[in-house]
Amino acid sequence: MSATHIKMAALNIFGANPRFTVRDIVYPIKYLWDTRVDHGLRMLKETGYSVAEIAFRSGFQDPYHFSKVVKKHLGTSPREYRQTN
Repeated sequence: MSATHIKMAALNIFGANPRFTVRDIVYPIKYLWDTRVDHGLRMLKETGYSVAEIAFRSGFQDPYHFSKVVKKHLGTSPREYRQTN
């Protein structure tokens, strides 16, 4: 699939929603992952759920993958993030 096809598909999905920029339209999956991570980080701060439960509630199928993505974004594990926030 070409970049043009991806952009056209994204426009069909997201339409003219002002929350999305051209960069978001090119990479809609990045928006999804960022949203899932943000939701997980908020839950780490606001709930007492386990990291595994937060991973599943945030849309990750694997707690290890959630931990890996959080560490990539923040440079710290979800448990360390929770302790410092």
